[in-house]
Amino acid sequence: MNISKVDAWFGLAGNIAILLGLVLLAVEIRDNTSAVRQQERGAKLEREHELLMAAAGNNLGASYVKLLYQTSEATPEEILDVAYLFTIRLTNLAGTYHAFRAGLVTEEDWELEVFIVPAFLNTAIGKVMWDELKAEYVPDFVDRVDRAIAESPLVPDDEWLMHVQQRLGAVN
Repeated sequence: MNISKVDAWFGLAGNIAILLGLVLLAVEIRDNTSAVRQQERGAKLEREHELLMAAAGNNLGASYVKLLYQTSEATPEEILDVAYLFTIRLTNLAGTYHAFRAGLVTEEDWELEVFIVPAFLNTAIGKVMWDELKAEYVPDFVDRVDRAIAESPLVPDDEWLMHVQQRLGAVN
């Protein structure tokens, strides 16, 4: 065997090694992306748990319902409680948006998060808060939230509640 044939065999072996390395790298990237997505789901669940714990500890659900149906009877403390709930909800939504933009949250998960937005931001207090807070968020996020509000206006009645429950039941 002459030197040129040996060189050709080494070149072929080197190319095969590079190809195998690229395949292994692609597998590792896919596994890492999957792990990061799982981590983001866990963080999202943690944020939702925090929101639910805050709501349970402060009777926020009752304050929210009162603001929907009996706005004029709400106390300043109840308004502050609901404002706190909305702030946490917006913070969670913004976190999900950034994870969605980074490819760590699926389109379906993002759409579910946005679907719930009108329940918060289409209320009297929600509209005031959103108008004041919009400037703190990136324009694309604001556009998506505004579109969700416009496409699904809040009608706080039993039909609306059943619609939300059916939509959430269909996703789960």
